[in-house]
Amino acid sequence: MPRSSVKTIIKAFKSTGLLHAAPRSGRPRVTTEHEDRIIVRAVKQNRRLSAETLQETFAIFHDKDISRTTIRNRITAAGLNGRAARKKPFLSKLNRKKRLAFAKKYQTWTPEEWEKVLFTDESPFNLTGSCGRVYVWRKPGEEFLDACVVPTFKSGRQTVMVWGAIGFNGTGTLLVIDGRMTSADYLELLEDQLPDNFAKLGLPLDFVFQQDNAPIHKANIVMGFLDENAIQTLDHLWLQ
Repeated sequence: MPRSSVKTIIKAFKSTGLLHAAPRSGRPRVTTEHEDRIIVRAVKQNRRLSAETLQETFAIFHDKDISRTTIRNRITAAGLNGRAARKKPFLSKLNRKKRLAFAKKYQTWTPEEWEKVLFTDESPFNLTGSCGRVYVWRKPGEEFLDACVVPTFKSGRQTVMVWGAIGFNGTGTLLVIDGRMTSADYLELLEDQLPDNFAKLGLPLDFVFQQDNAPIHKANIVMGFLDENAIQTLDHLWLQ
């Protein structure tokens, strides 16, 4: 036994005449340390677990009635707080590897090199509002932990699709896309918008065009147009 513990026992004996802890005043603790660990472990395994579900679990499997307030207090004491889950686009493991490889490829680029890039993309905007919040238990700094986010997917909700471009010198054109875009539609868009955005953003003659890997972007007619006009793309540079 540590010397400090012996000293504590002797001091307590001289003060109270007892070798054990005196009865404490106040309401006894509802949960044991073991039960506290069960609660925290369950929440760490499933960040969306509600206090109500844990309450029912203890009642069924442990034959013990614990209030939801007590359960929340135990979780909070462990440094986990109830927060609305952040939304993050779903990425497969393959896409994560590709994005990491992309980042490593260009991490040494200078600001001057990035100034040459014209960034473009299409994006849908939901017109019907969100489908409600999902709450999770998390610690500070865990906002984007996989267990603490709600993945978002493309869906059939009512949306408006836009195409936009940005560069080092500012924002380019923002176009509303009417209906579903085909590769032919996308080619027509590039034929109209690349010259305009090139001039508007003051891009150099050897500018670099960025687009993602959407099928319409990789269509033969689109890639042929870029090749014919000697427009280098960021993904082509990546493969060099």
